[in-house]
Amino acid sequence: MGFRVMLLGLSLLTLVAGSLSQQIMAAATTPPAPATPGDETTLSTTVLTLEPLDYNLGGNTLVSELRGVPCAGRMVVKVDYPASLAKNSIDNGVNALDALIRSTPGPKLVFGHSQGAQVASRWLRTYADGPSAPPAAELSFLFIGNPLRKYGGFIVGRPEVDGVTGLPTPNDTRYTVTDVALQYDGWADAPTEPGALAALNAFEGKFARHSRGYFTADADDPNRKTHQENTTTYVLLPAQPVIPALQSDIESSYSRPER
Repeated sequence: MGFRVMLLGLSLLTLVAGSLSQQIMAAATTPPAPATPGDETTLSTTVLTLEPLDYNLGGNTLVSELRGVPCAGRMVVKVDYPASLAKNSIDNGVNALDALIRSTPGPKLVFGHSQGAQVASRWLRTYADGPSAPPAAELSFLFIGNPLRKYGGFIVGRPEVDGVTGLPTPNDTRYTVTDVALQYDGWADAPTEPGALAALNAFEGKFARHSRGYFTADADDPNRKTHQENTTTYVLLPAQPVIPALQSDIESSYSRPER
């Protein structure tokens, strides 16, 4: 159980060059106004990374997720938080993220995988509408394997590590959010209807797909499916079932908005 829990947190984001990648890259690249008249210096985007539940044993795994595209050529700052089963893990992460968002100049992209996406989701719920929150042009979010994904998030309606009932990641704040899920990642693409095969496939996907799949995931797969809702774009990346079963039998337990 402990080994699987640690595997569970090890992977969550690798974005590839192409149209969707360019949208994500552009979302947080609006340069700030010059500090003083005549100062043409602009600041490049800083990526604030939030690890999955891996107890920080993996270093900074997000620099390699989605083939390394979101972090390529950018300043990367890892948010220091427990990334663990500790009850204060998510709240500590929210506080650390908030401090970095407010102290880091220029455009910022928050990149979170698994529990890291839960941390960023709670920040959005707590601070996004506050009067001192950064302007929309300065901050955007990218999630992979988000357990609080509105469509398919396994923790929605279930307790998070601190006992708080998981609520869907807000999709109507001022900030652009791109929420990427691999098909059959059991934490971010859970079945919506009963079905023994789908349940077993999602369970296996919580480890095999959620923990390792995002390193090589292609966010610009021509067969990807998307759904736009308010300021959030949901992206479903196609994949074959994790277990040996007919895909049609597993898909009978799913109803998704992505098209």
